[in-house]
Amino acid sequence: MATLLYPPFAEKPSIQKRWAYASILTDIVRGSSDAIDAFTLFHDLLHGKNNDSSSVGFMGFDAHGGDTGCQLRAGMLQEVFSVHRRLMLHPDEKSSRNPDWIDANLKRLRELHRSAKEACAQLTQKKAHPKVLGFGDREDSVQGLLKALGWSNASVEPLYGPCRSCFPPQGGASHESGSEYDDSQAIAEKAKTSTRNSQIKPSHEVTPEDIVLDLLEKVSDSFLALASPPTSGSETDSRTTKYYPSFSPKTPADQGITTPASTIASSTISSGSSALSVTTLASSASSISEFTQYHEPSPLQTEWNLLDSQTLVRFIVYSYILSKYKVFCRLSNVVGARISPETAVMVGERLIQPYFDPKNRDYKPLKMQRYRTEFATYQAWISDFSCAWLRSLAARSIAEPNLERLMTSTIQKSSKDLTAMACYPGYLLLREAWAQEKCTMILIDRHFCPFGYHVNLYYATLRQPISTAAVHPDTLGQRICWTLQSVTTSELLSSPEQSVPHLIVMGNSIEGTYVDYFGRIPLPDGGRPENSFPHELPSQTKCAANEAHNRVFTATDHDRLTLAFFASHKSYAFPLESGMKEQDFVEGCMDEFEKQNPSDDQEQGLKESWRLSTVDADEMGTSTGNFRVFGIQHMALETKARVARLVQVAEDEAYLLPLRSDVPV
Repeated sequence: MATLLYPPFAEKPSIQKRWAYASILTDIVRGSSDAIDAFTLFHDLLHGKNNDSSSVGFMGFDAHGGDTGCQLRAGMLQEVFSVHRRLMLHPDEKSSRNPDWIDANLKRLRELHRSAKEACAQLTQKKAHPKVLGFGDREDSVQGLLKALGWSNASVEPLYGPCRSCFPPQGGASHESGSEYDDSQAIAEKAKTSTRNSQIKPSHEVTPEDIVLDLLEKVSDSFLALASPPTSGSETDSRTTKYYPSFSPKTPADQGITTPASTIASSTISSGSSALSVTTLASSASSISEFTQYHEPSPLQTEWNLLDSQTLVRFIVYSYILSKYKVFCRLSNVVGARISPETAVMVGERLIQPYFDPKNRDYKPLKMQRYRTEFATYQAWISDFSCAWLRSLAARSIAEPNLERLMTSTIQKSSKDLTAMACYPGYLLLREAWAQEKCTMILIDRHFCPFGYHVNLYYATLRQPISTAAVHPDTLGQRICWTLQSVTTSELLSSPEQSVPHLIVMGNSIEGTYVDYFGRIPLPDGGRPENSFPHELPSQTKCAANEAHNRVFTATDHDRLTLAFFASHKSYAFPLESGMKEQDFVEGCMDEFEKQNPSDDQEQGLKESWRLSTVDADEMGTSTGNFRVFGIQHMALETKARVARLVQVAEDEAYLLPLRSDVPV
């Protein structure tokens, strides 16, 4: 129960009777074990270790947030990893900084894990008095028990240690193992003369903030052109031009807002095959107000600050746990996910079993409800943090800086403390950020033909279109083109880039409706129709229906299709407190936003864009009434080889639910 170790919000005293001590110790043992696994996995991913296709990877953090925002968690994990990978690796790419925040937490967790098991053995097997262990005689708070076990939830500063050599320097004597390769002096000297010297403190110890600012100095390629009109002579679909007229992006200066030049002239830096915008790095600096200017007071309990160790540990640990105990399943009329508290009980009992004497009647189990409360707490924090990320994206937006006001106005909270924002404008922000980084996704299209199903894989790269490409401008004035390239599992497995994660978009298609697709999904009792298995064909033979579908798939405007999908997507997984219908509430927020931010005559209003994209869903083949092209089911983050292996395993087992990582339980 990691909420005991890393409380999500304000810590509340929790008094436990003496008879419950063994149960609390069991929760501490399981919580510390899960947290150790989470930090160990993230540490390996940062260092690019254990990249075997059968290893647990980024989908080990594919959290079930209890809302409708799997696309948010995928994007959040991508940004967290990209920022910290870049901060860990020195710009010279020959040295790296040790992630002290991970090591410090791992050390404390391992000590706590051992102490909690020994304490349980002392209490239940050796029948020691609680006072001997420093516990209360008749009762004690959970915080008191943890303190007696030696636990302290302290922040780690600085996050990263000094640089250490990754490779021996060329043309000189080799460094001894572990010796420092540190050019912090050079950066510190540069900081003294930097045009941003008010933001950098001259020091021999290079901080993550120094690296961010140094990168901002070095890179000057702007992607503001992403939001600019196409060059003369470009060809545009007349229908999309009519529905989505373009307009020039509003810069912060147009709004009377003073924003640092580093945010406006955002640049892109390349790290291997992965592109990371400097805006992403800058907005994650500890002095976040220097780079991301919020214009609205936040009703959220969290803030998107990736250099705060307290925030980082919760995101890493909570995401891992919400992935580990997640189960995809067929519900009454949809494919969904749920959390399995029963599995958490089993894991806790297995871990504590060697140290617990069940014959000792002085200690009794606590009720099952605490497990449900535990996972609801994880989801409450993750959903709030997801909204904090969207708010950060909105404040960073080049095309429409004022979108933060709209996003903040759409925040809704459920009776169980889940927090969510409107889906369609939220996706516009993701789309802008991913296109800025020239993001390459992997599309997994499971197409059902009359005789079974096929799995078709594609790379999809978002970018500014070339002058002759058809474009689909939306209300933010951005022209984004999706370039598709067919790929096989063999090609994914043999790719040399196996430490770089990609956004994975899983979906389904059938020449029919969603009901037709859902009829192919196995029932909970295992029953399934004959045509719900892979369509087996002789070697060198192709399915005509799947080949025809692939031609339609590749010819489709996927930017327009995805806009249509998210325009039709549900925003809130719970009834609104006001009792209003979701569409009416969001439309009201958009109306108020457009009153405060009137469009020019040539601009398309956000509300009208949303309406037209919603109408598009049926024609584009991504609606419940027309499922023939691609209906997105789940989004996650993973490397090429790992996702290829998961696809192969799913085909071997005729598994038709969303892919998930094999996180050991």
